[in-house]
Amino acid sequence: MQRQEVRRSEDGELLGYVLAEGDRWRPVTVFLGALGPSASLETALAAVHDRGLSALAEPWWCRLTDGGPWQPCRLLEVRPDEVRLRLEDPMADQPPGGIVLRPVSPQTLRSTRPGGC
Repeated sequence: MQRQEVRRSEDGELLGYVLAEGDRWRPVTVFLGALGPSASLETALAAVHDRGLSALAEPWWCRLTDGGPWQPCRLLEVRPDEVRLRLEDPMADQPPGGIVLRPVSPQTLRSTRPGGC
């Protein structure tokens, strides 16, 4: 799959990527979390510029075990190969430094509430 980096022009900060899907492009975060639907290259690039970093501050949904429940969470640190997060439930058992997801995939982390939660 073809992947193109999207960087902020002022300082070179990596904002995310656009992934080729046929003749369309999907805007994604630095860990490949979807930022929106596939679109034209211009629209996908604009989505990464507009939401690439700000989406990381929004609530996300994680699933810590295969087939387990989806839970709301906040991202603490993101890297291309892993994400450190904290569950929003203050009573949930979690390590002081947060939970590390590695690898990250749409089956473990999503920006929108999955159906059936």
